[in-house]
Formats: sequence, C-alpha cells, structure tokens
Amino acid sequence: MALTSHSKQFFLAAAKYILFMSLAYIGFSCDEKRQPYYKEACSKSTVGMDLESITDWDTISSGEIKINRNVGMMNYGMPVQLNTYGPILFGNGTSKSTVDFNVHGTIAIAVSSFAGLVTINWENKKRLEGLGNNFYLTDFLGGLNLSQSDTAKTKLSFSQCQIGGQFYAAIVNDDLSLSGNNFCGDAIFYGTSPVKNSTSLIDLEGCSFRGDTLTFHQLHLETPPDLTFCLLPEYLVFSNFRNLQWKEPLDLRTCRISGNDAIRSPAKCKLRFEASSESGYYRLDASKFIIPYDKFEIEFGEKTTPYQRLKILGEVRESCKKQGMTYDYGKWDIIYRKLDNIDQWSHWGKIMNFTQSIWWNFGYSEWIIVVFWMPFFFLLFWCINFLKIRHIVTHIYFDGDLGGNFVNVPQLKNDTLFEVRLDKASDRWSYSFFLTAVLYFGLKLKHEAVNYRNGGGMAYIYFMYFVGLFHVAYAFAFFFK
Repeated sequence: MALTSHSKQFFLAAAKYILFMSLAYIGFSCDEKRQPYYKEACSKSTVGMDLESITDWDTISSGEIKINRNVGMMNYGMPVQLNTYGPILFGNGTSKSTVDFNVHGTIAIAVSSFAGLVTINWENKKRLEGLGNNFYLTDFLGGLNLSQSDTAKTKLSFSQCQIGGQFYAAIVNDDLSLSGNNFCGDAIFYGTSPVKNSTSLIDLEGCSFRGDTLTFHQLHLETPPDLTFCLLPEYLVFSNFRNLQWKEPLDLRTCRISGNDAIRSPAKCKLRFEASSESGYYRLDASKFIIPYDKFEIEFGEKTTPYQRLKILGEVRESCKKQGMTYDYGKWDIIYRKLDNIDQWSHWGKIMNFTQSIWWNFGYSEWIIVVFWMPFFFLLFWCINFLKIRHIVTHIYFDGDLGGNFVNVPQLKNDTLFEVRLDKASDRWSYSFFLTAVLYFGLKLKHEAVNYRNGGGMAYIYFMYFVGLFHVAYAFAFFFK
C-alpha cells in the first residue's frame, strides 16, 4: 500500500530523531574520555590523517596532526588553539586569526601565512629525536611568541621566514636557529633563568631587524648571541646583564646598520645598556663586547652614575685595544675623556673639551697644530703687525739690523738695504711680513731693541716670539717622530 505524504513525513522525522540521538550518545561518550589538560580526538581514524574536515580546532591528538587547509576560513576568523602530545605538521595553510600551538612533542610549519598573533608553547620532558621543530617559508604577519615551560633541551630552526609584528622568545635552555630571517617588528629575547647560566645557542646570523628595537633581557648564556652580518634596528638593548660568563666576546664589527633615520649620516645603531638597579651596572662586564665606533652610539639608562658610565666606556675602550682596533679605541677614548672632564670640572670641563677638541682632538690629530694652528697664528700676527707697524717700530721694537730704512721716519733713517715707506700699503705688508717671520719662527730676537718701558708692547713681542717658537719646536717633533 502506498504511503501517504503524512506517513512519509512521519518516517523521515523518526529517522532524523534516531540519527540525532545516536550522534549525541557518541559525543557524550567521547566527552567522558577528555583529559583535564587536553582533549583527544573522538575518531581514531583521524589520527595521522589530513584534517581538512575538522572544524573543532580545539581538538587534541596523541598522534600526528597534518593541516593543509585555510584555518581562517575553517574557523571563520575565530581564535585557534591546537594542543598535541604528538608531532604537528602545518603546511600550505593560512590563518586570519590568532593561533596558539601548545606542543608537548615537535612542530613543523612550512609555506604558510598567519595574519594574527601566533603563540607556540612547548614542553618537552626529554629530547625528542627524529622530527625537529622547523619553520620554513612562513609569514607570521601578526607577530610570534615562543615560550618553553621546562628546562629540557629544545632546538627550533627558522628558515626564510618573515615576522611582521613583535617577536618574543622566552629562553630557558633552547637553541634558536633564526639565521637569514626577516623581522619587521621589535624583537625581544628574554631569559627566564635568573641565576644559572644557560647553554642555549641563539643564531641570528644574517637576520634583518627592521623594527625599532632588538632587546636581549636577562640572558645568562655561556655563549653570546651570534649577530654576524645582521641588519640591526635603531636600538640594540642589553638589559639586566650581570656577571657575564661568555667564553668569547660579542663581536659587532660585521653588523649592518639600517638607515631608519635619514638625518643621521652615516646611520648608527644606538647601543643601550640598562639595569633594574644601580648595582646591576657595577656587575656589567662591557669588555665582553667588541663595539666599532663608526656603527654604534652607546647610551645609558636613567639610573647610571658618571662613575658607572666611565667604567663601561673604559671597558669598551680596552676591548677595542685588545682587538687592535686603534681607530675605534681612540674614538671611545675621546668620549671617555670628555665625560671624565665634565664629571670632574662641571662647566669648566665643557670648556676644556671644546679647547682640546679644536686644538688637537685630544692628542689623536696632532697634525692639526702643524697644518692649521701654526699658519693661523702666523697670519694673525702678520695682520696685527701690518695694522700697527708704525707704532711697533717707533715705540715697541726696532731692529736696525733687519735692513729697513724708514724714509718717512727721520729718527729711523739709516743706510740699509731697502727703503720702507709707511705711507705705502705694499711696503707695510712686506716689512710686517718680514718682521713677523723673523720673530715668529725664532730666527732672531734682539733684546736690546725691545722697549721695556712699554709693558704691553713688550708682552706682545715676547708672546709672538714664544708662540712661534712652540709651533716650530712641535713641527720638528712631529715630522721627526
């Protein structure tokens, strides 16, 4: 007998009810198996499979999880959390939301893109062999946080990745291989061990840090981070570094500096030392840094005293000296001496710094005295003598042996080699030049020709003589040193 339309609707509703109750029972039985810290996939057939159809991204698996699907589309932009005791393989995927990976095994992410913040927390009770923690050709556009909750040795390797937002790595006993990656935001490496030195290795060779700041905070490492050929940001910060036990110094000579500030030419990276207390600066051993002057400026935190600044600059200076960096040693030494003068003499120290800078650059540019100051003072005295030549020869100093026959000055007329007409500018220029050269270069000073009753004039003649004598002696010492 044929079923009526009402009968068909009744049987269809009954079938839907039976199916719904069956699914509810299965879900309830699976829910009883959930653990307090993680959930286990209900269907064992999902373990090791491509989870393209899974929409509950809070799912846990004790086996291997492979994800090759657009996560952001699958969860409609909601936050994603993946917890696993087995390996995670994430490839060819994109995410528009924040993603948290809570890993008790290993994780590998390749050829993927994350628009939101990615947080990776791992807890390895023992070193897992085989699959490593590898990240390849992946863009973390919203930033990346790395953290470890125990002291087991862990290694993470990043290759050809780009971190768009802030990068934060909490270091316990991890090896981080980040060489060649691009960091578009600020990067922070934070040490979680306050006392014991860590054997962690941080490889940042060839990285590009294009944010504002690269910070290393409280990292008690046996080996300094490798910054070889790094492109550094405007600020490089080392904070809360105490009792450094680095086996070798941190060499910053090969670093490249980004020109973020077009006004600075050439651009320099501002190297800042910070401490949470004044005692922290006393414990900082700046001799563990090799800092080239042409690439870095040293800044200090607000809590530093002049003594602490001098201590740090002195250690940086001596570090350059040990490496044979003569140029850099001189530049840091000048900064050290300027700070020392201000510390001892206050405002007078600033005047001393200015004088020593223009005179001979604190002894590092002795040629300035010979090339600039010696001719400068000669020209200065020549000009003064040209303007005052009549007064000089009549009231201060007249040496008849110089051969000047002053035609217009009857008391100075004599039978000498040449005539001098003081009303002619050319004669005044020539005779003042001759007189200045004889006195300034110490060729001859006839003491009986000096009018000692004219105190000011006498002081001027002898001042010119001794200034010239000093420069001539210094020039001989400079050329024959």
